[in-house]
Amino acid sequence: MSDARRSCLAVPGSSPRFLAKAQGLAADEIFLDLEDAVAPDAKVGARRNVIAALRDGDWRGKVRAVRINGAGTAWAYRDVIEVAEQAGPRLDAIVLPKASAPQHVTWLDLLLGQIETVNAAFSPGQPEYDRAELILEAYQHYTSVARRGAAMLDGEMIDEASRKLAMVAAARGRAAGLTRTRHFQPPSGPEPAGS
Repeated sequence: MSDARRSCLAVPGSSPRFLAKAQGLAADEIFLDLEDAVAPDAKVGARRNVIAALRDGDWRGKVRAVRINGAGTAWAYRDVIEVAEQAGPRLDAIVLPKASAPQHVTWLDLLLGQIETVNAAFSPGQPEYDRAELILEAYQHYTSVARRGAAMLDGEMIDEASRKLAMVAAARGRAAGLTRTRHFQPPSGPEPAGS
């Protein structure tokens, strides 16, 4: 699509009907508004509406922008985080209103850049993810299938604390889109004695 924008249409994020209608209009750019067009008590719901419209709507041929609330408001942070994380691939621009100081632009830039860094920092690598899933499977096998109180994996004892840590690492790995490369194989020899 060309960068030339002959027309721009603002659509209040608080109106699912207007969000749906805007998809069929001939405007070159649609900006979904979370700011002035939305009453304070409708801001959170409008954010959800905009995310759903971006993810599920047909915006072909249009530049898709979201005008967030001003950097000094109580809604701005969640506007950026939730819209970028949940609908970022379907978004072309974020409009920052009422930027009255350079710090406002710096804030937005850092926030949009802290998302990838934070996700990377809290995502396990493939070996850690596989190990977490193996711990969960082994624990399930020994406590439910084999009905033993003690669980073992690669010669190490697995307890409830190990299982809880593994649940966190496995959930983060799944959220990062990792897929398993190893699966638990119950031992063919004798099961460990119960504790």
